[in-house]
Amino acid sequence: MNNKDVVGFDLYDLVVMTQYPSEHQIRRGGCDDPKRKVELNKPYYVEKIEIHSWHTKIKLKDINGMFNSVSFQLYKDHQLK
Repeated sequence: MNNKDVVGFDLYDLVVMTQYPSEHQIRRGGCDDPKRKVELNKPYYVEKIEIHSWHTKIKLKDINGMFNSVSFQLYKDHQLK
């Protein structure tokens, strides 16, 4: 099983955050709060993916922090909406 099977995207894919995560989603697994670091609907490249048993964290290129992947989707899929 690869990253794309688990979270819908892979390393170096272009992703967007479509909504900010809930406080519970931020706290799960010690994820960072993206509200002051990540702009909604702006594309970012995925630099690192950490798959855990109950959540997945991603690191975005040139952005400090690890974020819950639940709020992200592939940029090309986002453009289709």
